[in-house]
Amino acid sequence: MADIASEPGDEDIYAGRVVAAIKALRDAYGYSIHQGIDAVSERYQLLRREHPERFTVGPQEWGQNFYS
Repeated sequence: MADIASEPGDEDIYAGRVVAAIKALRDAYGYSIHQGIDAVSERYQLLRREHPERFTVGPQEWGQNFYS
C-alpha cells in the first residue's frame, strides 16, 4: 500500500465529520459546495481503501445523516 499525502479535511473524513471535511477543502482550495462534496466523496474512497484502520466509524455509519 502506498503512503498517501495528508490533505486538508482528512482527519474529519476519518472521524465521519462530513460537513467539516467539506469546509476544510473549500477553505483550502476555494471549491464550490458541489466541488467540495465531490472531493470529499473521492477522498473518502481513497482513504477507506488505503487506511481503513484509521476510520472511527464503519462504512455503513460514515456519512449517515448527511444529505446533499
